[in-house]
Amino acid sequence: MDGILTVEDTVPNRDGLDRLVNFEQLQFIDGAVQLDTYVDTASHYCASTANSTGAPAQIHVVGSPLVSHQDLSLTASNLPSSQFGYFLCSQSPGLVVGPGGSQGNLCLRGVIGRFVAQVQMSGSDGTMGIDVNMAAMPDPVQTVIQPGETWHFACWFRDLNPTPTSNFTGGVSVQFQ
Repeated sequence: MDGILTVEDTVPNRDGLDRLVNFEQLQFIDGAVQLDTYVDTASHYCASTANSTGAPAQIHVVGSPLVSHQDLSLTASNLPSSQFGYFLCSQSPGLVVGPGGSQGNLCLRGVIGRFVAQVQMSGSDGTMGIDVNMAAMPDPVQTVIQPGETWHFACWFRDLNPTPTSNFTGGVSVQFQ
């Protein structure tokens, strides 16, 4: 049987700012079993502000930091339901308070890529997510992620708090291998 089974185990007793996840991957190839373990190197920085839900939105990284695996997803949670948004990326972390009249903090600076081809609408559960193609980062970055690079991600979303505005998740950094 050929296929891949991935198991995600969250390490207990973390402070909530760093999210350390172990990934064990079993590959069944021609009857042989191969076990690989991955540690998600994502680290959270730059807190977000509360949105209309009363809580700050969060961003999570799921997958492997190994570029050769091409297996990385971004998920945003604690979003207001039924609102549009998209993910952002940059090679530079930052902190811009209230950019463009937003109620949130933009945790990126420099050249910022926008995953506008993957615009999402948060569901009734207040989440949205995308798969990241590490071989084709979005405009205006237009580059390939290389091992050894660190990339930073955030999510921008619309909000009604109480009038139409926007907000951001905090930032998350991934050091690729």
